[in-house]
Amino acid sequence: MYWFCSIELMGNNMDKKSHILFKKVKSLLLEVAEKKEDHEAIKNLSAMIQELCDRIEEIDPVDSNGTKKAGIAEEKLKILFDNMVTGFAFHRIILNDKNVAIDYEFIEVNEAFETLTGLKAGKIIGKKVTEVFPAMKDDPDDWISRYGEVAKTGNPIEFENYSTELEKWYSVKAYSPMKGYFATLFDDITDQKKGTVELRNYASMLKATLNSTTDGILVVDLEGRIVDYNRKFIEVWEFPEQYIQTGREQDLVAPENRDFAMKHIIGRLRNPDEFISKVHDLYSKPNDESIDILHFMNGKVVERFSIPQYIENKPVGRVWSFRDITKRTKAEEELYEYRIHLEEIVKERTQELVNKNAELEHFNSLFVGRELRIKELKDKLKELEKKL
Repeated sequence: MYWFCSIELMGNNMDKKSHILFKKVKSLLLEVAEKKEDHEAIKNLSAMIQELCDRIEEIDPVDSNGTKKAGIAEEKLKILFDNMVTGFAFHRIILNDKNVAIDYEFIEVNEAFETLTGLKAGKIIGKKVTEVFPAMKDDPDDWISRYGEVAKTGNPIEFENYSTELEKWYSVKAYSPMKGYFATLFDDITDQKKGTVELRNYASMLKATLNSTTDGILVVDLEGRIVDYNRKFIEVWEFPEQYIQTGREQDLVAPENRDFAMKHIIGRLRNPDEFISKVHDLYSKPNDESIDILHFMNGKVVERFSIPQYIENKPVGRVWSFRDITKRTKAEEELYEYRIHLEEIVKERTQELVNKNAELEHFNSLFVGRELRIKELKDKLKELEKKL
């Protein structure tokens, strides 16, 4: 195939007579490809190629070393063809009597094709694809029909497909350099597909995890643009459903509604200026962490926590966490009030005890004084009895 490419390229610079001869060579090439045992066609082809090469030599003479430049170009093209990292295969489409593609034949492949598919050129050149892959007869993706359309119409196609026979994913580009034939360029993207599936599964798991948390989560880049969020974030801020953009999860609200979104947030806070100031401060300090309390106009209390997001130790954004702590705050306030109430009760009871203790001490002092006076009276009585 590389020599065909070489002739094709050189045909662009031929004179009119050579170009006519060039077209005949191309036509005969196809005839030879279809009828490999047609010795007369091969003989005619050899003569035409020799005449064409003679004319090319007149247009493109030998270099200073006596080497034909056309031969050099052909050799370079051969090296290029054999060292392509992209798989290449050239085919002839096979049609039935109703002009429907039913098979195709391998005409030429490069080394990358062999590496990517594990198929050797010597074992498939000249064979039909259904001989190499019998399952292609019942292929649900109908590759034969796809390639048939390319070969018949000349319209190129590009797609990704999975080969059950080779158990690999391929990125395929097919085009037709001439009617009835098609060429394919393809790359093995199996590892890429596996990585994409794994990444998609991981993203799905991450999204499910975000939506299962009790905190509202908002992820933004360094410019403050929304990267991701969860449903709880919407619940915490009570965004109206009509302003929430569906189908594009990267945007919480449509661009035309962003002013509304900011007004909605600011309008719900008791101290909006403090809120905005804190946001601006953190955006100017991408490595800082922060935690504070937001008080809503309706009495809701939300704990706001923010940490930087890093990739390879470089800040790339910020993660905001919003936790509704209204119930907890009310419980703490009730507990505080109850504690104050208990302290007041204890204080009152303590004062009562102090007062009772003072009364008791006064009573005791009175009782002790009376006892002393009675004793003194008794002593005086005894003295009087002695005198009598």
